[in-house]
Amino acid sequence: MDNFFILFIMEKKILIADAHCDTISRIHNTGEFLYKNSGHFDLERAKENNYALQIFAVWVNPKEESPLKKAQDMIMTYHEECAKNLDNVSKIRSKWDFETGKIGTVLAIEGGNILEGNIENIKIIYDMGVRLMTLTWNGINALGSGAISENPQGLTPFGIEVLHKMEQLGMFIDVSHLCEKGFWDVIKHTKAETPLFASHSNCQAICAHPRNLTDEQIRAIIKRKGFMGLNLYTPFLGGNNLSQINKHIKHIIALGGEDVIGFGCDFDGADELPKGINGIENIDKIIKRIKNTFGMEITEKICGKNLLKFFS
Repeated sequence: MDNFFILFIMEKKILIADAHCDTISRIHNTGEFLYKNSGHFDLERAKENNYALQIFAVWVNPKEESPLKKAQDMIMTYHEECAKNLDNVSKIRSKWDFETGKIGTVLAIEGGNILEGNIENIKIIYDMGVRLMTLTWNGINALGSGAISENPQGLTPFGIEVLHKMEQLGMFIDVSHLCEKGFWDVIKHTKAETPLFASHSNCQAICAHPRNLTDEQIRAIIKRKGFMGLNLYTPFLGGNNLSQINKHIKHIIALGGEDVIGFGCDFDGADELPKGINGIENIDKIIKRIKNTFGMEITEKICGKNLLKFFS
């Protein structure tokens, strides 16, 4: 029996799984530690709040002169911190790596600029444990145009080459931050069975921000049996009240997305969170509101089951 399913048999509390945080990048820059720090996320609080899985994104400023080297340094911080906490975490590179009683950690890259325009660099980061990558950040890079770029043009020939290499390796293609033209290029140039992953994006129909997804994009993710993580950054929610979260959830469910929606909170990456949310220690406030509105079954899916099932 897969360790993934053992989690649900043995655990009676609501499991938390989150598709995006910037904690590794943050502690690399501040010199703090993964077990306990002053940011939004640490392992001490994650244990207290029943986290089963956290995806850690490595983000390198596009202005960095040597982005691959910087990313590798941050990846090493991830591995060093995991090594210090072997009793608490397991590093997930395949579904067989889940360990009951430990917080699963997945390594991601936020922004294909770290490839420095060289297709061979994908294998380098894959061998270092990376299993997801957003193709762009906000602006334009060698792969394509981000959602907050001027006159976005979709994916470049190199970006399409990257898609094929990621499919070959079994890496998940993260469409968050990508412009809409680029999103549809991903659809066009990937296999129909390749799931789409939007780690931290909300609904344009609720909040008309270019970083959010249109109904057509959300339906495409649903059709591909992918995943969409709700972002707590208030400009993407459309307000700083917790009720905004339920508006996005209700809309995604109405589109048929009950089985693809989950958390992509953007902790340690978002500098504006809803009122009353200071970090993962307040995740129970969000869970309570979801449960009161949508019931236990959907709450369990959103909080963790959908993302854990995606990785199974």
